[in-house]
Amino acid sequence: FKRIEGLTSMAWLLGAMLLTALLRSAVNLAWPFEDPVGVSDSAGLTAVLLYMRLVLGDFIGMLILAPLVLMLVVQQPRQEDWRKWRYDLPLVLAPSLAVIAILVTSASDYQTYFFATGLSLIPAAYMAFRSGWRGASVALTSVSLIIAVAGYLNASASATIESQFLIAAAGGSALLLGAAVEALRDSQTKLHRRNLELLRANTQ
Repeated sequence: FKRIEGLTSMAWLLGAMLLTALLRSAVNLAWPFEDPVGVSDSAGLTAVLLYMRLVLGDFIGMLILAPLVLMLVVQQPRQEDWRKWRYDLPLVLAPSLAVIAILVTSASDYQTYFFATGLSLIPAAYMAFRSGWRGASVALTSVSLIIAVAGYLNASASATIESQFLIAAAGGSALLLGAAVEALRDSQTKLHRRNLELLRANTQ
């Protein structure tokens, strides 16, 4: 596919990214990488947890980049998206990012860190409902970057695996939701235009 035209094409995109992450992590396990410093934050993790962390990390990396690049290069935001973003970005997304950043940076225990990560569901779902998969991709990229920077300052390997899984599941769901909402609105617009054409034809 070359464009996101609905739920099916978005599902294919997510499936392709997940398959790529699985194969990439299998290569990493077959040819293990070595930490040049000699101390790894993955020390003590079992092989299964390490594989999960590699898969989730690669999938999240593609999750926050592929839809955004697709939006910027192939399917630019529409005028109605820009009109909504004038209010949604400063009034909804920016305050949500600030709260998440504060909670993740100051998290002193695992529960607080996981709860702060879970808050990423709110702006992603909101943006998906408002402006489709494009809005969801903007929210996911912003939230993921905030969590990555803040988590680098205050996080451990054992606490990030569950959070990675939450981001991957929430991100994929938000993109699917956004694609479905956008396809539904487009079909309603086409149906409305068709009804107007039939009304004019009947009038004539």
